Amino acid sequence: MSFDFDYSKNLKNMFNYQTMPSLGNTFTFDFSNTPINFSQMSGMLDNNFGLNFNFMMPTPDYSQLLQNAIKLNEQYMAIMSEKNKTIMQTIQVNSATQTKADGKPIASQAPIDDSKNISYDAKELKAKWAAKKPHLTDKFYEKVVKIAKKLNCNPNSLMALMNAESGISPTAKNSESSATGLIQFIESTAKDLGTTTEKLGKMSAEKQLKYVEKYLTKNKKEAGISDTQFVDAGTLYALVFLPGRANREFVTDQSERYYSAGENESLDLNKDGYIAKTELAQRLQNFMA
Repeated sequence: MSFDFDYSKNLKNMFNYQTMPSLGNTFTFDFSNTPINFSQMSGMLDNNFGLNFNFMMPTPDYSQLLQNAIKLNEQYMAIMSEKNKTIMQTIQVNSATQTKADGKPIASQAPIDDSKNISYDAKELKAKWAAKKPHLTDKFYEKVVKIAKKLNCNPNSLMALMNAESGISPTAKNSESSATGLIQFIESTAKDLGTTTEKLGKMSAEKQLKYVEKYLTKNKKEAGISDTQFVDAGTLYALVFLPGRANREFVTDQSERYYSAGENESLDLNKDGYIAKTELAQRLQNFMA
């Protein structure tokens, strides 16, 4: 006796266990709790009942399957593209509502372009800062300009960096750590530079600039920033804040300890959980002359 079960024509019944085909009033095959192995099942029926079952499986249309896969991938890419657009729009909207440390709104959140109208004239730099920092000498401004030119950054941004970190005071000391001096060198950093925070704290501003230059030059190289690449305000700040990430758009987020250490969380101006280099640049702008 031969019973031909055409899988391609009986797909619905094949997977509807309540309507499985039965042989007379005696045999009903329930596969609801057993993985179906058509080859073994056919052999079992043949051996035990003298029956021969031929299960006819449909041949897959591989060309159609491939076309379906391509179509699904295109749909996925389109969805992700729209999602990325939404994320970028959200970032732009959030940026438009950023605030300064004093709570006042910042007029424009477009990336600060401090690469224009750069002057490496020490007298011009002093003219901008003299009223705010009357204690600084002509020699200090000359060295700042020299360092900025070597780093390929705006000297006004370099001044702002030191102002933000220490008020441009070589003796500034953080009460909660070893951070000392113009850009708040910590003890391990001072040791790497061949000195100590104690010695740095006793130096004049002009002498301490030697270590500012050494530190920033070293970090710039390690961050993979070439000599010809302009170091914008945000990148300059990142070379002090998180040097190894100075080439990233976002230097840290709220999932990392860097974000909440000390007062770092205040650098997240728009409170979106990320600290971006554009926000570091905004902070420096608040400290520029």
